[in-house]
Amino acid sequence: MNKHTLWMLIGCVLPFLLIFLFPVLGISQGATTLVFFVLIDIFLQPMS
Repeated sequence: MNKHTLWMLIGCVLPFLLIFLFPVLGISQGATTLVFFVLIDIFLQPMS
């Protein structure tokens, strides 16, 4: 597995896992949405 594939999996799977895990852990919906948008913004920035 190359580096790009690893980052792609982290960027795609991790935010969705957090969306489902945060409510189970008792974290509010607002915090879940905020974290989701921040992670998407971080992982969608071009890598140089």
